Amino acid sequence: MPRIVKTLFLVRHAKSSWENPEGGDHARTLNDRGRKNAPEMAARLKGRAVTLDRLITSSATRARETGAFFVSGLDLGAESVIVEAQLYGATAADWLGLIQSLDESWNSVMMIGHNPTLTELANGLGRMDISNVPTCGVLECRYAGDYWGNFGEQAEDLEIDFDYPKNMSA
Repeated sequence: MPRIVKTLFLVRHAKSSWENPEGGDHARTLNDRGRKNAPEMAARLKGRAVTLDRLITSSATRARETGAFFVSGLDLGAESVIVEAQLYGATAADWLGLIQSLDESWNSVMMIGHNPTLTELANGLGRMDISNVPTCGVLECRYAGDYWGNFGEQAEDLEIDFDYPKNMSA
C-alpha cells in the first residue's frame, strides 16, 4: 500500500442514558458506562500518539459529550472542534459527502456520530463485515490518497482498523 496521507477516525458516540425520555433523542446524555468508555478509548489513541487537526461531532448531546472526552484525552483545543448538525440523522451517503468536502489542510480528522449509519458507512468503505459498531467504537481509516475528495472511492486505498471498549486485544 502507498504512503498514508490522510487519517479519518469514525467514532460512534459512547453509551447513552434512556432515563429522561422527555428531552427527546437529540438531548440524551451519556450514562455511567459511556462516561467510563469514552476516556478509555481516548487514552488508547493518546497511547499511540494520535493527533487530530479537527474533531467534528454530531450536534446530539451524547455525541458532543463523547467528543469532549476525546478533546480532553487528546489535548485538543476548543478551536479544533466543529459541531455539525447535519451528522445527526445523516445517511452514509451524507457522511461520505461531508468527508469528501473536508478541508485539504487537515490530515487527521475525527468524526463522531450514530448508528446504524456508522456501521453502514464502515461496511461500504472497505473490505469489512461489521455487524454493529458498538457504542464508543472507533474505526481508524488510513487513506493513501492525498485528496479528501476521492476518499472512499477505492477500497484498496484504505486500511481500516476497528477498536471498541470491550476489545480485549487492544
